[in-house]
Amino acid sequence: MAGARRQRGTTLIEAMVAMLLLMVGLLGVLGMKVVGLKYAGQANGRAAAALSAAEIIDRLRANPVLAAAGSYNIALTATPVAVGIATTDITQWRQNIAANLPSGKGSVTVATVGTVVTATVVLQWTERSAENGADRTLSFTSTARL
Repeated sequence: MAGARRQRGTTLIEAMVAMLLLMVGLLGVLGMKVVGLKYAGQANGRAAAALSAAEIIDRLRANPVLAAAGSYNIALTATPVAVGIATTDITQWRQNIAANLPSGKGSVTVATVGTVVTATVVLQWTERSAENGADRTLSFTSTARL
């Protein structure tokens, strides 16, 4: 009977310690979830950039004569001025970039060396850093032989 009196309240203390450990574990899981969401957002940006680069390269391959002539060449900050299919392709491509990448811009450079035609596509966009929350400019470059 004396041993039973000494055990009074220990179940309550054990329950409180168990709840404390559970809360610490849940806070750790929540922290990992937040970091995971940040990195998933960055991965989505990179995937959108890769798809946008593939899109314009496909358009270049669909019009090899115009591409080789330099009709698709455009700098990051330039605005298309000519009229024609190349300008339409560039304009639509840039609209897709603006819709899928924050502050997104794109450039295309087509170079011909002998009979080899090579396209270099550069995309830039801004996103928040997962480490400190500051904005940073990211760049994606894709080079393809047409």
